[in-house]
Amino acid sequence: MGVLAENSGGGTALKVTGRAVFSRSGTVTVRAGTSSATKNHVALTGSSLVLATLQHDVPGVWVRSAVPEVAGRSFTVHLSKAVRPSTTVAWFVIN
Repeated sequence: MGVLAENSGGGTALKVTGRAVFSRSGTVTVRAGTSSATKNHVALTGSSLVLATLQHDVPGVWVRSAVPEVAGRSFTVHLSKAVRPSTTVAWFVIN
């Protein structure tokens, strides 16, 4: 383990001032005419949670799911419908 930030008294355990960089975050592009995209080469475990959100305001489109595939070291983001034009989705993996 690298850093353990703990406060059993209920206060702040970790405060970061400035930019924080995470190795398991980034963006994936859902190409025009499609409704999903797969991100490969991501370290995942059985307890990993993949969070995903659109980076553009696309009326009527939302992230339906972000489905991890632990064995394949990948996840697939599914949108509510096909997009036009290509749309960027930001993602973050915890656990």
